[in-house]
Amino acid sequence: MMHAYMEDTVERKTLQAPIVTRTLTAELAGDFSLPDYQPEIKRLLRIGTNILPPNRFAGSDGVELQGMLDYYVLYMGHDNGVYCAPLSTEYTMRAEAEGDAAVRAGEPIVCLCDATAEAPTGRVTAPRRLHIRCKVKADVKLYGEVPLEEEGDEDNTLEKLIATAEVGRLYWGIGEALPLTDDVILPPSEGEMRVVCAEGKVMMTEATATEGSAATGQVHCRGEVLLKLTLCPAETEAEFASDTAEGRATPPLTVLQRKIPFSQTVEVAGVTSACAATACGYCTDISVEMGEGRLHVDMAVVIETRAQKNETVAYVADQYSTRRHGVCRYVTRRTERALRALNGNFTLSDSLPLSEVGIDPNSRVVDVTAVATAEAMTIDPAKGRCLLTGACRCHLLLLRDGEYASAEMSLPFRYEFDDRSLMQGDEGAVSPGETILSSGRGTSDGAAASDGTPTLDSRSVFDVTPVFDVTPVFDVMPVFDGRVTVVNCRGRMDGERVGIDAELAVSVRTCRPAPVTALSEADFGDEVTRRRGEYVICFPAPTDTLWSVAKRYHAPMAALTAVNNLPTGIPCHSTESLEGVGYLIV
Repeated sequence: MMHAYMEDTVERKTLQAPIVTRTLTAELAGDFSLPDYQPEIKRLLRIGTNILPPNRFAGSDGVELQGMLDYYVLYMGHDNGVYCAPLSTEYTMRAEAEGDAAVRAGEPIVCLCDATAEAPTGRVTAPRRLHIRCKVKADVKLYGEVPLEEEGDEDNTLEKLIATAEVGRLYWGIGEALPLTDDVILPPSEGEMRVVCAEGKVMMTEATATEGSAATGQVHCRGEVLLKLTLCPAETEAEFASDTAEGRATPPLTVLQRKIPFSQTVEVAGVTSACAATACGYCTDISVEMGEGRLHVDMAVVIETRAQKNETVAYVADQYSTRRHGVCRYVTRRTERALRALNGNFTLSDSLPLSEVGIDPNSRVVDVTAVATAEAMTIDPAKGRCLLTGACRCHLLLLRDGEYASAEMSLPFRYEFDDRSLMQGDEGAVSPGETILSSGRGTSDGAAASDGTPTLDSRSVFDVTPVFDVTPVFDVMPVFDGRVTVVNCRGRMDGERVGIDAELAVSVRTCRPAPVTALSEADFGDEVTRRRGEYVICFPAPTDTLWSVAKRYHAPMAALTAVNNLPTGIPCHSTESLEGVGYLIV
C-alpha cells in the first residue's frame, strides 16, 4: 500500500548501469611487403598510425571489438628519396561482463570505446620487407538497462519507502562517412613535385544536442580538418630508371597545411535538447591527385558523438510489514551521475635539451608528428577547476648534412576547465534526494560481499533496518572518457634546445560514480505478537528516524504520524523527521 509521502511519481522502472569498465590490449606483430611500385628501403624514418572507431558487437554478456589499424611507413630509398608506404592490419579484442548487473542487464546496450595505438616499432628484414610491432589499447565502457524491482505484492500490511536518485543516462552515435574535397595550389618551384604522404586531423568546435523525431534526436557537429601534405621534387625519368644513387642530393621536403571546415548532423536515438554533447572526428580514405599547378584532395570524416543527461528514478529503498517479522536484502547498482561533456582546444609549447633527446646541434627540424594520451583528471577545489593531464609523444624528422634522421621526445600536457559540479564536497556530491542506503551489516567476519553487495549477518534474521548514510559506497571522485588529438605540431631549434609548438583538440565526457542501493528481496515470517490495549513509549536515539522507529515496532506509518501529531513534508528517513521529539507513542 502506497502513501502520499512515498512520492511514487516516476515512470521509469530501469536505470542505466555500467556492466563492463575495462582497458583491453592487443599485441600486434606481423611482416609486411611493400607494393611493387615502392622503391626499396634504405632506412626507416618513422611509422605513423591511424586508428578508426572499431566495430562493436555488444550484449549483456560482454563486447567484442573488431578494428583496422593503418600504418604509414616513412622511409628513405637507395636513391636518397623519401617515400611513404601505407600498410594495414586487423585486430580483435573481447571483454566479458561480470556481476549481477550484467546478468540482469537488457537493451538498449551502449558501448564506448577509445582506441589508441602506442608507438609502433619496425625493422627491415629484406629490401622490400619489414616487421612491425604495435600495441593497441582500448578503454571500454559498456552500459545496460538494469530493472528497479519493487518487491512485494498487494498485501496492505506492507509499508514501502520509495526513494529517488538522480542518475545519468548516456547516448552514443556515429555518423556516416562525410566526403570532403579540396584543391591546394602548389607553391612556385623549378620542377615537378611529388606527394610523399597526406595526413588529416580533426578538430571539433561544436556539438549540440537537439530534439529530433519521436524516437531519435540529433547532435549537430561543426569542425575543421587540418590537412597536412608532405611533398618533395619529383625524380626525372632518367633518375627514376637508374639503380644507382651516386651523385644524387637528398631532396628537400615541403610541408603544406590546409584547414577544411565541415558540418554534419548525426542521428542519435533518445537524445533531447536537455543533453550535453561532445564529439570527435577521424580522417580516412585520403587520396591526392596531381594537377597542373595544384593538388586535388578527396577524403572522408567519421564523426563519433556522445551525449548525456541526468534523470530522476524511483526505487524501493526499504520495506516492512505491520503484522509480520521480516528480513530485507539489498543490492547496490553502480550507476553514474552525468557531469559535463565538452569540446575544447589548447596549445602546448615546451622544449628539451638537445643532449637529452640525442639530436645533433647542426640538425634542422623538417617535420613533426605527435600523439597525445590523456592519463588522469584531478581537481583543484581552491580554484574550482578540473585538470586533465597526460603526455604528448612527438616524433621529429631531422635533416643534417644531406641525411635524414629521426628522434622522439615526450612532453607532459595539462588542460584546465571550470566545472563546480566536479568538486568533492560540493552540494552536488550527495544530496538528500539521493542518499546512499547501506545495510550497516557485513558478512559474519565483517567483510563486504565480494561483488560489493551488502549482505546480512547470519545472526540477524528479522527486522534489519538499513542505515541512511551520506558516505558513498564507492569512490565519488569523477572519472572521464574521451580523446585528445594533436591537430597541428611544429618543431624549432632554440640554441641548445629543441622546442615543440602544438595545438591539441579535446573531446571529453565526465561523470561521477553515484551508487544506488535498493531493496532486492524481502521475506516475511511469524506474526508480530501484541497485547490488547498495550501502549509503547519510545525515546528515540539521536540516530533514529521516523522510518527506523516505525519499522522497529511494526507500526503503520500513517497512524504513527497522526497519533504523535508529527509534521508532514519532512523525509521519514531523515534524522530531521524526529528533530525536537522527546518521545513517541507507538
